[in-house]
Amino acid sequence: MKRLKQIAKEQNIGVSKLIGYFEMIGHKSITQNSKVDPQLESQIIPIIENPQTFENNVHKFSNTSNLPTEFNAPNPFQTDEQEIVTEGDKFSDRPTRKLTFQDLEIMTVFSDFEAYSICKGLENKKARKLARNYFKSYEQIDSEQFEAHRFAMSALEKYGGQTLTYIISLPPLPFKAVDATQIFSELDKRRKKQDFPVLRILFKNMNNQTEKITVSYYA
Repeated sequence: MKRLKQIAKEQNIGVSKLIGYFEMIGHKSITQNSKVDPQLESQIIPIIENPQTFENNVHKFSNTSNLPTEFNAPNPFQTDEQEIVTEGDKFSDRPTRKLTFQDLEIMTVFSDFEAYSICKGLENKKARKLARNYFKSYEQIDSEQFEAHRFAMSALEKYGGQTLTYIISLPPLPFKAVDATQIFSELDKRRKKQDFPVLRILFKNMNNQTEKITVSYYA
């Protein structure tokens, strides 16, 4: 491995400037005496060679003024989400309860929030529509509730409790209300020049605190 000072000398770039590039891609503990492994070096070289494009793109996707006002809206499901995050597998051994609609019945282990959260991530268009209706209006319709739990129980049988717990504990992408396609297209374009391109998004949470999201390829 090379020390950062050696890379700066080989690339004819100032040490402080090089440290700044490392910080922009998430490596904030780098110093002039740090050792840089070959993989990280291959990640930083394209940035050194084309800094203008890199800096412009970081600025472009870090502009909080472009975020919609929905990001400051209160989250009515915050308690449900926090409970899910703190448990590793909350479904496999949970007692079942009976849910009925007209002359139909189903045994379920899920709360309504959990069932609709699972529906939101399924490939089935009807399941996703049920989830959209629920999370948009926060209103419960008996027929849709029954269908949502039916889809969720099928998913539990197929994927298992641990996988479902993990999947629905993942937060929604913070840029889902804007053009996510543009963001991933930008990553694909950068991939031609960089092994591990990174985009950063800054936004204000419900407590008016600045949060940072990094979007990158994972190796």
